[in-house]
Amino acid sequence: MLFIDPITTDDHFRYLWDGKIQNEGMNPFQFSPFELTHLHDDPLYLKVPYPETKTIYPPLSQIIFFLSYKFFGANVFGLKLFYLVFEAGILIFLFKLLKILTINSNYIFLYAFSPLVIFEFFINAHIDVLILFFIIGSLYFALNNKVNLSMMFLGFSVLCKIYSLILLPIYLIYFFQLEKNIKNILVNLLFFLIPFSLLIFYIDGINNIFFQMSNYLMYWQFNNLPFTTINAILEILGVTDFSMVRLILMMLFFFSYILILFLKFNFIQKMYLLIFCYFIFNPTVHPWYLTVLVLLLPLNFNFAVYCWSGIIALTNISVYYYLKDKEWFDITIVLLIQYLLVVILAIFDFKKLKFKFNSDTV
Repeated sequence: MLFIDPITTDDHFRYLWDGKIQNEGMNPFQFSPFELTHLHDDPLYLKVPYPETKTIYPPLSQIIFFLSYKFFGANVFGLKLFYLVFEAGILIFLFKLLKILTINSNYIFLYAFSPLVIFEFFINAHIDVLILFFIIGSLYFALNNKVNLSMMFLGFSVLCKIYSLILLPIYLIYFFQLEKNIKNILVNLLFFLIPFSLLIFYIDGINNIFFQMSNYLMYWQFNNLPFTTINAILEILGVTDFSMVRLILMMLFFFSYILILFLKFNFIQKMYLLIFCYFIFNPTVHPWYLTVLVLLLPLNFNFAVYCWSGIIALTNISVYYYLKDKEWFDITIVLLIQYLLVVILAIFDFKKLKFKFNSDTV
C-alpha cells in the first residue's frame, strides 16, 4: 500500500506542499499557496486543496511534512514510510498496555487490522497516525507512573492535532489522585509545555493557525446528524443561522465534558467517553477522525466504535458525487444509518460500562 496513491482525499497534496515550501526556507503558517505567486507554475500547486488558506496543521505535523519532502520529494511514498515507523510504535505501546492491563493480547488486532486504520493511513495517507502515537505513548507512561514523560507525550500530541488538548484535565485529575500534591502537578504541567518550544521554528505567522482553526470550526460541516437535526428544527422556528447550531453543539459537549470529569469511571473509560462525545458534537466528522477511537478499542472494547469505524465508510458516497459532479453534500440515509445505529449501541455499551466501572480501578 506504500505505493498506492490516495483514493478518496486530496489532503496529502497540502502535506507535500507544506513540506516543499519549508524545504525552500519559507513558513507554511505565514503564506498561503495562493500568495506564493512564483510557485503557481509548480504541478503541485494545481493540486493543493483550498490554496487561498494558510495551513491548519500544527508544528509537529509540519516537521514530518518537511522531512518527508526533504528525503523523498513530492511523493506520498515518503509520508507513508514515516507513518509506518509511527504505526510500529503504536503497536508496541498497545501490546505493552494490554500486558499491563492483563487484557488478552489478541485484542491488538482490533486496531492493527482495522480497515479504517489501514485505508486512511496507508492508502489515503492521513497524518492522524502521528497524534495516535503520542496519545497511546502518553497513556502507556501514565499507567507506568512515568508522569513527566506522559505529560510530554500529551504535549506533543497537541502539536500534531490541537483537539487532544481536551484530554489534559483528565490527566491532571488522574495524576492528582495518584500523588495528592499540587506542587507535583505544576511540575507536570511544565513538562507538558516543553514540546511547545518547537513553536520557535514557526514563530512568524504561528498565530494564523488560530484563525484557520476558528474558520474551520465556524464554517465547516460534514457527516454529523445532531448538527443536521438541530439545524432543521431551528429552520422550522425561523432561525437560519448556522452559528446558533454550532453554539448549541458546543454547549452540549461542554455539559457532557463536565459530567464525564465527575463520573467515577476509570482513566481509560473517561478518555474514550470524552473523545466519543467530542466527535458526536463536532460539526465535521471525516472517517479518519475516528481512528483515535479505534486506537482505544483494544483497551476498552465497545460495539459503538467497532460498528462506527466500519459504517462510516458509507460517507465515501459523498466523495463519489463530489468527484462526479463537483458538489459536496451529506447523504441523509447515510447519516441516519450511522448515528441511529451508533447511538443504540452506545446506550448498550454505557449500561455495560456503568455496571462494571466500580470493579475497575486503572
